Amino acid sequence: MDICRVFIKNLLKIVRSRGLRVGDIEKEADMSPGYISRLNRSNNAFSLETAYKLSNIVGVTIDELLDTESELKNRKLTLEKELAEIQEKLNKIDMS
Repeated sequence: MDICRVFIKNLLKIVRSRGLRVGDIEKEADMSPGYISRLNRSNNAFSLETAYKLSNIVGVTIDELLDTESELKNRKLTLEKELAEIQEKLNKIDMS
């Protein structure tokens, strides 16, 4: 898998795991709507400046988005979010 594909794949996983919207990320980065999706589908290269903007917006480093091991990190984030939601539901039940 090439480096651009790894970057976008990991970016999308982080965005989803944090409950963010791709469109909001694109807007904050001054990108046209659908830009990230087009990168994901086309496998086109993008600038280092774009990588830097995107990584800053989601709050991770570029190397984390290039890390093929980040899939495990992203899964952990998703599970932590799901656990927090379950705990919140249980707390509501206990309060009833």
